[in-house]
Parts: sequence; structure tokens; C-alpha cells
Amino acid sequence: MAVLYAMRSGCERWLAERGIEQWGVGEVSVDEIAAQVCRGEWFVGVAASHVVVGALRYLATDEDVWPDIPSGAARFVHGLMVDRRTAVAGTGAALLAWAEARATTDGIGVMRLDCVESNHRLRDFYRGLGYVEVGRHDFDGQWFSATLFEKCLAPPSD
Repeated sequence: MAVLYAMRSGCERWLAERGIEQWGVGEVSVDEIAAQVCRGEWFVGVAASHVVVGALRYLATDEDVWPDIPSGAARFVHGLMVDRRTAVAGTGAALLAWAEARATTDGIGVMRLDCVESNHRLRDFYRGLGYVEVGRHDFDGQWFSATLFEKCLAPPSD
């Protein structure tokens, strides 16, 4: 969990240094990450050198952002992170491809995720991977407004 917290903190600082609204510095505590790890939500990408290069949360429900989606109707990705010091190009896409494959294996046909509405670069990244904007969610000051994305997944081949 220390690796995840350090990576998250590094990503928060990187975003802040560039004026990109996505995550606030210190927004997530080490205790929150520890609780998420205990719930089995975090998955990491590891390079051949055994170094963690990225991570994401893979969730069966997301009541904060997608409150009207019945349990089991989709899978959700949150907290996609890439360690810019160790990852190679394509790491984020590979992590999302892993999550999509897992959802398909779980018999789920839809992957959902979100990002801050003003983060146009990330929105373009998701669109480039086949995600479609399907809405917006406002949080009444708790967080920035989010653009909602989904992707229909191909059924598993026999």
C-alpha cells in the first residue's frame, strides 16, 4: 500500500505542477488506500524488472459517481495511475485492457470510468481507447464535475 500511496502522491503533484484538474494534492489518505487494498480493489501493473509501473481500482459498483447503475451491470475503473519514472508508453492503455479483459471474463459487457470534465487530454485518451462519453456528474462542491465514459466489451471468445 505504501507503493500505491507514493504513486498516487506523485501523480497528484505532477498534475498540480501542470495545472491539470483531476486529483487534489492530499485528496486520498494512506488510510483510505489501505482500506481499498483490504477490500481487494487495487490491481498493479508490474514491469519485467518487477517494478510497479501503474495501478488502478477495479470495482463492481460505484455509487458515488454512477448511483443509478444496478450491481452487476458494469465494472468500473478508478484511480488509473502510471508511474512516469518507470512506465513505458502504453502502460495506461495496457492497464485498461487488463480491466476490460477481466470484466469480460466476469461476464460483464460494459466498462465505465470517469474523469474531471476539464481534463481534455485524459478525455481524448479514453476516447482513443474506444470509450464513449455518456454523461456528466456534478458533485456539489465535493469534487470537480466529471465526464462519464463507457465502453461496450466484446463477449469472450470460445
